[in-house]
Amino acid sequence: MSGTIAGVSYSTSYGIKIGIWLGLIAALAITYGGYLQMQAEGTSLSDVREQASSAFSSVTSPSAGGSTTGGGPGDAAPAPVPPPASAPATPPIPPPAAPPGQGGTGGEGA
Repeated sequence: MSGTIAGVSYSTSYGIKIGIWLGLIAALAITYGGYLQMQAEGTSLSDVREQASSAFSSVTSPSAGGSTTGGGPGDAAPAPVPPPASAPATPPIPPPAAPPGQGGTGGEGA
């Protein structure tokens, strides 16, 4: 649909409307993929809830406990937790292979 109002042309696009629905479907697909990956790792929603609540309580516990130290070294954020020892190490990426006919020990062009 298009038209002119006070000498200014306008047009509407159905592409915006379908784009909103495609964006919603994509967001749902990403969410579902994350859920499937969580299930593959053996993590349940209750495990995630416990992790979130423990992280939240560790962040809020110094202020909730009524600490009177007033910004001393003990009020700093907790040290980051190292990854578990069972985490696989990422192997190094090998260098790319030379295309045929360039360099190497081949008998071509020698």
